[in-house]
Amino acid sequence: MSADRITPAARDEDRMAPTVGLEEAAALLRCHPDTVRKMAKAGELPGTKVGRAWVFHTQRLLQWLDTRCAEASLSRRGSDLAAGSDLARRLAAQRERRRTPH
Repeated sequence: MSADRITPAARDEDRMAPTVGLEEAAALLRCHPDTVRKMAKAGELPGTKVGRAWVFHTQRLLQWLDTRCAEASLSRRGSDLAAGSDLARRLAAQRERRRTPH
């Protein structure tokens, strides 16, 4: 593959270290290091302690983030659909009340 065909994202991945520490993981995820530490300690985020330091595999962090984003998107879509069907039911009930003589 020629250099002009490599996308900027691919170049960034090539330069990305295979493992990062707590601060770098927090920067990658755009959150506070304490949040990363708490989530990793609780097993919510893929990472391990080596001695006193937290170590995170960069690709696993990105996979975790991708999965979390996809799940959040599906969840929002599902709640939007549920809200839409609830609204549809209320509107149908309203139309029915208007048609029915009192």
